[in-house]
Amino acid sequence: MKHFFQKIVFFILLLSFVFTSEVHADFYMQGRIYFEQQGILTQATRSFDDTYITKAAFFKIMMENTGFHHDSTKAGIYPVRMKDVPPGSWFAPYVQKAYNFGLFQNKEVYFYPGEPIERIDALKYAMILEGYTIPKFSERTLPYLDLKNAEEKAIATKALDSGIYKPKLQNFFKPHESITRKEAIELLYTFRLIGDSDTELYQNTMIQSDKDLIFKNVQQNIKNVYYKSDDINDDELMQAAIKGYVDAVGNKYTVYWTPKENKEFQEGMSGEFEGIGAYLNTNDDGSIALTPLPSSPAEKAGVQAGDIVKKVNGEDVSFLDSDRLIPIIKGPSGTKVTITFDRDGKEIDIVITRGVVTISSVEAKVEDNILLISIYQFGERSAIEFSDVLEKNYSKELNGIIIDLRNNPGGSLHVVENIMTNFIEEGEPTIYFYYAPSQSNSRNSVTKSIKNQKLLGVKTAILQNKYSASASEILAGTLKDYEAATIFGETSFGKGTMQSVFEYVDGSAIKITRAEWKTGKNTTVEGIGVIPNFLVEDKESTTEDEVMEAAKKWINRKVLP
Repeated sequence: MKHFFQKIVFFILLLSFVFTSEVHADFYMQGRIYFEQQGILTQATRSFDDTYITKAAFFKIMMENTGFHHDSTKAGIYPVRMKDVPPGSWFAPYVQKAYNFGLFQNKEVYFYPGEPIERIDALKYAMILEGYTIPKFSERTLPYLDLKNAEEKAIATKALDSGIYKPKLQNFFKPHESITRKEAIELLYTFRLIGDSDTELYQNTMIQSDKDLIFKNVQQNIKNVYYKSDDINDDELMQAAIKGYVDAVGNKYTVYWTPKENKEFQEGMSGEFEGIGAYLNTNDDGSIALTPLPSSPAEKAGVQAGDIVKKVNGEDVSFLDSDRLIPIIKGPSGTKVTITFDRDGKEIDIVITRGVVTISSVEAKVEDNILLISIYQFGERSAIEFSDVLEKNYSKELNGIIIDLRNNPGGSLHVVENIMTNFIEEGEPTIYFYYAPSQSNSRNSVTKSIKNQKLLGVKTAILQNKYSASASEILAGTLKDYEAATIFGETSFGKGTMQSVFEYVDGSAIKITRAEWKTGKNTTVEGIGVIPNFLVEDKESTTEDEVMEAAKKWINRKVLP
């Protein structure tokens, strides 16, 4: 009887960035805090933010926002051609720098430093400084009745198209209205989020060097510039961005789970959920195969291990990965789902009525005077269930124990550690952990068997196949190391790394590969697997379980075939 791979695929922030396309108090405060962190503003000036900002004060914040900082402790003379900018004044360095950038026309004689800056001028100066090209004319018809000349219309058009400014009134831009310090903060902070300018007049080194700001920049561009931004689900975009970031690590065991996926993972580990009751396996060619749980709705409906999913309710799903397939198959108890499978090259339709699936990760029975224990995964209750099985079924009159780990994809490390102590002398190493080289001196560690030796010296066989992985390999490999068990079947999967799950406040989680582990006698498993003592083929052409029968014969001291 062929045993197929049961690889449980548990579908399910590091950082959360939230912005809106409308200017509001929170956006102002984000900008205010940002400028304070950059040393451009101080908290002491917050009380003045509802007052009008002078042209000199605006230029100081604007220039420092682009990376120019004047050391006020150093004396200097900054000659500016404008008659009302004294060379030794506090604002002269900023006006001179702006002049050098080409923000002023040669014919401008006065700067008017103490007067409030108007909205249209603030937009013009900021956009030119940031490298935006403002055309002389705009052929677009704007709905704003108070834009009187071509220059104003061109500035307004550029600001609107670039997502820099959005008027609060439907038909009035109010170009000559004096702006407050609060609006100036919002405007200038927007440039830190909006993105690339039209030219390279000014290269924003801050955004280029700060990946967090680039991410915020991209996010704000999508919200303010993308032509169908109203159709965007920001949460879905954020989840996809995080998932892509984690996927780029390139380790198939390091994954990000959305809140929904994490919930499903926790359900799988806890042993109860609603659905059809099947493990999923992603084959090498990308196809998804199912293995039904014992007595599950899937098994009762006729699903067999290795059935490849082709359609769900008549819709082709063969191109979907596990993350997108599982929500389609899962559903509330009592509902029906029709799945089209490829079984041995033939398509078959199976109607499954979903139900509440309770997973018992450990099952046992006594057969031929041998205690047969099947462990399907190492979930949170597996150690307790294993202990219960021993209490109810084990006696010294038995000839031995067979532990069936075939198709067991692994699970919780502390659970398998607990089970191993039944077989290994107290104080003996059971698992070695090897962390990143930079952490090796302080982080490499070893766990040791604690006092719990219920099965010490009991004749034990372990059954495994090429899909027995991770925690299954820890148990098989370490017991083999200590000659506490004899292994039958195939070489195991070869997953010798440990993952940790970190949950976040929104219910999402990340599973990160933290270390490589080795067995109790420092035997490597990663990429190699646990090699059986007796290589036994489970023939697909027969109904007999050859691996089980070989182990039974060994336990009962019969000659192996």
